[in-house]
Amino acid sequence: MLARQVHGTKLLEHGSGMQGWVRTGEGDGHLTSERGLALAVSIADCVPVFMVHPSGTIALLHSGWRGTAAGFVTRAAAAFSMLGMSPKELRVHLGPAICGRCYEVSADVREQLTGHPANRPGQVDLRSLLAEQASAAGVRQISMSPWCTRHDNERFFSHRAGDAGRQVAVIMRRL
Repeated sequence: MLARQVHGTKLLEHGSGMQGWVRTGEGDGHLTSERGLALAVSIADCVPVFMVHPSGTIALLHSGWRGTAAGFVTRAAAAFSMLGMSPKELRVHLGPAICGRCYEVSADVREQLTGHPANRPGQVDLRSLLAEQASAAGVRQISMSPWCTRHDNERFFSHRAGDAGRQVAVIMRRL
């Protein structure tokens, strides 16, 4: 599954009957309980958010500053809850993304992300904010990649480093 990403918070749920490479409509996240169904998002500096429940239900999000400011991780944890799965049982991994030392944003964006008044541009760590949101939603098992897409530009594409390319993050429930 791959969607046309729009830097939003639309979580697409995928059921049975899908085979092969399927490109869906607009959305920045996927959720499924289906065995053998791979979910994918493309990223450069944004954060790939991998979510797994012990039941086998999985989700994968693409969260940039807009998705983070809008609480995309919180919304995804709520989607698991609506399916009867406690966020306390979720495992969340925040994949390679631009780090807080490399990610400078405008004062307006910084204020939207942190909820604190900002009168000048500054650095923001999206993964840390997402970890805080996941924790506030009840998630107890949160891990974070040490890789920065800009610092480790020889390994990853980074929009902020001037690359046009993208990584693809993939998660799949075992058969």
